[in-house]
Amino acid sequence: MHVEKRVTSQDIAKTEGGDIKALGDTKPEAVTSQTRRKSYQDLLAFCYRRLKEIYNAYKGNAGGLLSPMKRDLLLRLRAEIETVADSWLSIALKSLLLIQSRGRCMNVLVTTTQLVPALAKVLLYGLGEVFPIENIYSATKIGKDSCFERIVSRFGRKVTNVHNMPFWHVSAHGDLVSLHQALELDFL
Repeated sequence: MHVEKRVTSQDIAKTEGGDIKALGDTKPEAVTSQTRRKSYQDLLAFCYRRLKEIYNAYKGNAGGLLSPMKRDLLLRLRAEIETVADSWLSIALKSLLLIQSRGRCMNVLVTTTQLVPALAKVLLYGLGEVFPIENIYSATKIGKDSCFERIVSRFGRKVTNVHNMPFWHVSAHGDLVSLHQALELDFL
């Protein structure tokens, strides 16, 4: 009895010289590890591309992801939050827009929230236009220090203050108002 083995794209690898050979010509345990790692990286890359597509498509209108009833509920909830929080979100958005309007400045978000929930929050709060997806970092798995190292390696060291970056600690409404005033007066 003759059994024919079907060769798939995962069963093929390139040698260092660029020739293609069947993975059966190499050690099975090494191939399995390489194949798994490559498959995992491909899956992560695909997921990130898809997240980026969705984020960019709805960054100006997260309500487009929702049914009309849920969109109205979201808008009412935002209005209630604004009232209870003394316009916290509006002041924050104005500050972020001021920062974004400066040619030499950029908004970067570092959060301890996992990436997907962080992206959802940014969209739901209407902040997608001021935070490009490339500038949202999750420190959940790698830590804040690693995030800041990546930011510095990406943008350079010509920045000042915390982690060599402009930083304004906001823990109360007054801190946010002070930040906005400092931005308007061009102190930052």
